[in-house]
Amino acid sequence: MPGDRSVLTKISDLQEKLIPQLMSAGVVFPEDELALILEAATGLTSASLQPSAELTPQAASEVAALVRRRAQGEPLHYVTGAVDFRSLRLVIGPGAFIPRPGTFAVVDRAEAALPRGGILVDVCTGCGAIALAIASERPDAIVYGSDVSGEALAWAEENKRRTDLEVTFLLGDLFCPLPADLLGRIDVIVSNPPHVPSGEARLLPRDVVDHEPAEALFAGSDGLLVIRRLASEALGWLKPEGWLVCELGDSQSDEVTRQLRLLGYTDVAIHLDESSRRRVVEARSRTQ
Repeated sequence: MPGDRSVLTKISDLQEKLIPQLMSAGVVFPEDELALILEAATGLTSASLQPSAELTPQAASEVAALVRRRAQGEPLHYVTGAVDFRSLRLVIGPGAFIPRPGTFAVVDRAEAALPRGGILVDVCTGCGAIALAIASERPDAIVYGSDVSGEALAWAEENKRRTDLEVTFLLGDLFCPLPADLLGRIDVIVSNPPHVPSGEARLLPRDVVDHEPAEALFAGSDGLLVIRRLASEALGWLKPEGWLVCELGDSQSDEVTRQLRLLGYTDVAIHLDESSRRRVVEARSRTQ
């Protein structure tokens, strides 16, 4: 009946019921993930979601439904619909690669190379994480993002709308959708391109392989199919002594640096990500 609080569900009761479901599904940090799911389902902050707090039947049912999705192997960030990247909270879902903290180092190197008022293009932008983070932290910059996936670019456009940041997102393969007047004028090209060798799918977590878009993960037998094209085509778009900054696999650094030098890039260097892995390469385009 109206006002009958007996129908409310304590969070402690939900925890007792749902944490074992996550544990049995192999979730490593079930308490933490349930807390994020609770926030996503209720819109409340973690401070408000104490064990003694009570949820309506509708809210409790929504939490249980999200936990079922996670227990069935869907990535946590698809389940909650959000991912934090740098200072931004971005929306995310099927069709877009989930940005990881390891990419922070890519943003750092790109910003360090970007002159004031410079032009930057984020190729393979996905949900727009790199482009939007740089637009947020460097409002002086002119920022573009391109992606071949319409699904991924839809998430990027939604994140642009929510953050109210100035980024031009374009649909197409690598540099194909860019306006021709950018040829030879770009200061920095940055990318987290597909770079996983196709034979290494078995080494990735199942939630990644089963749910994140394969075209954002795999790039041929050695994982360098896209990076080779990107590095070669970038030379025509970069201004003289402009910079290319890319994320790569930590076993690919020697081969990528070799290929960049063969293409004529100078000042080729490898940088570590936040886990001290050799995951970021930067190189300067040759003088025209």
